[in-house]
Amino acid sequence: MRIRFAGVRGSWPRTAPAFARYGGDTTCLLVEPREGPPLFIDAGTGITAAAEGLPTAGGELLLLLTHVHHDHLQGLPSWGPLYEPGRRLTVAAPGFVPAEAAVRRLLSPPLWPLDLDVVGASVSFRTLPGEPASDAPFAWGGLAVRHLALPHPGGCAAYRLDEAGGGSFVFATDLEWGAWDDAGRRAFARFCREPRIADALIMDGQFTEGEIAARRGWGHSSLGECAAAARAGGVGRLLTTHHSPERDDAAMAAVETALAGLLPGAAAARQGQVLEL
Repeated sequence: MRIRFAGVRGSWPRTAPAFARYGGDTTCLLVEPREGPPLFIDAGTGITAAAEGLPTAGGELLLLLTHVHHDHLQGLPSWGPLYEPGRRLTVAAPGFVPAEAAVRRLLSPPLWPLDLDVVGASVSFRTLPGEPASDAPFAWGGLAVRHLALPHPGGCAAYRLDEAGGGSFVFATDLEWGAWDDAGRRAFARFCREPRIADALIMDGQFTEGEIAARRGWGHSSLGECAAAARAGGVGRLLTTHHSPERDDAAMAAVETALAGLLPGAAAARQGQVLEL
C-alpha cells in the first residue's frame, strides 16, 4: 500500500513560508491499497489537496475518523469528492466517536450553506466493530482495519491497517501516552504487535520533553513518549505527526535531531511525504 501524508499539523493550519518544508495543513492520510478503492484517515485541511489526483467519475471512498475535534474535520466542507454525483462515500468510526452527529452538524446551516443530504455524493455512515476488533476487523478491499481507544479529551481511536500479503501500520494521533496506566500501554503494544509487528508507527508527537509537563491533560504526547511507544510495540519505523502549529521548519529540524537521538531512524512526517509498505 501507498500512504501519503496530506496533512501533518495539529490544532490549526499554518500557511507562512517558514512552515513550507514540513507543511501546514492539518491531519489527513491518503492510503492507496494494491487492491480496492483508496481511503482517507481524518479530514483536516490536508484532505482538500489529497483528493486532486483521484478519478472524478464516481467510485467508492472510505473516510475513517479518529475523532471529531475541529482540526480533524476542517477540510471536509471543501472536499471535492463530497460534491461529485455518483461518488459513494462511507464515513466510518468506532461507536465511541460521534462521527455522524459531528459531520451532519458541520455540513448544515448555519455552519455551512449546504446540508449533507443535498451534496452530490451519496454519503453513508458505518460504526466499526467493537475494539480491539482483532477477531473481526473491518475489511476494505485488501485491507483489514482495526481500532483501539486512546486517552484523549472526548475520546479518540488509533487505527491499524494490514494489507493482505503486504505491509501494515498503526496511526495513533491525539494520544496522551502519559495518561495511560501500565495496562493501557500493554494494550497498545499488543495492538502494534498483533497479528504481527507493524512496519510503521505514525504517532502524535506534538510536544518536546520540556513542554509536556505543563500540558498534561491536553491529549498529546512527547517525542520521548513516541519513542517509548515504538519500542514497546517492537516497531522499527517511527514517524511523528500532529506537529505543533507554533513550530516552524527550523524548530521542526531540531525535533528531528532530537528524535534521531531517542530512536534510530525516527523522523517527523512531512506533508507530501509518501510511504510505501
